[in-house]
Amino acid sequence: MHIIFDYEKDMKFRPLAGDGEITGLLSNDVDFNNFLIEWNEMRKKHYNDEITDEKFEDWKLSYPKKSRFLK
Repeated sequence: MHIIFDYEKDMKFRPLAGDGEITGLLSNDVDFNNFLIEWNEMRKKHYNDEITDEKFEDWKLSYPKKSRFLK
């Protein structure tokens, strides 16, 4: 939890809530937003058996080197 508090300051993100429920994170940091987008895509691919457990773990361990957002 304290890491999130630190990131609130460093990465300028905050909880996104609607009707009293937390629905996500809102950030002004482009790199963090890109990470969330790509992480969600990879999680969906893993859930849908489009990638193996090993490939998903490899992506996580090698992030951001294997990020599609690297310029």
